[in-house]
Amino acid sequence: MNQDAFSLALVSSLPVGTVLENPGGGTSEVVVSGPDRICYKRQNTRMCIQISLLFDVYERYRGRAVSSNELRELVPKVFDSKRSGHSCHCTFLFMAFQRIGLAGEIFGEGKRGSPFGIQVGDEAERPSFGGNPPSVKPTPKMKVPVAVLPQPAVSPPPASTTAQPAPVEVAKKPEAEHLKNLKLILEIGVVLVTLIGGIIALLLRNR
Repeated sequence: MNQDAFSLALVSSLPVGTVLENPGGGTSEVVVSGPDRICYKRQNTRMCIQISLLFDVYERYRGRAVSSNELRELVPKVFDSKRSGHSCHCTFLFMAFQRIGLAGEIFGEGKRGSPFGIQVGDEAERPSFGGNPPSVKPTPKMKVPVAVLPQPAVSPPPASTTAQPAPVEVAKKPEAEHLKNLKLILEIGVVLVTLIGGIIALLLRNR
């Protein structure tokens, strides 16, 4: 049992106005219940004890016995009237533990050699108490169907209406160069033939 559950059990089991029968005689009436302390009145004296301290005692002695003498030595300024505390807190703790099902009968006679005490129950042995909140099953989450949106149809791009330019034939450069060279050779040949003919005619005339 954690401290929150312990505090809830204690406060719900000891509401204001609860009257407890002290093992040594008389009564203890709860006048403040929570959130961090329990206050009670014995005769005309009002006393308070921290819930966190009660939980510390539960944690320390869980599964074994504890007496009022041990509590006085554990925290004297709280449980020992001779050292600025209140011995009444010992029996109030025992009755509070009984109230929430963490202790059985209070044993002892409350005197030297036979102090009051209890067997502190383990959490597994603790019976259920009225202050427990009902367990609530979580509401299952609803599955919301996801709508699948249709994909818009994609039209193919329109055919281009622009006329494509006709391919331009490129003249073969090597063939054009060959014809040009051949023409040049022929012209040179004509010039040479003419020149040679002139030289021969000149020679024949000088004879």
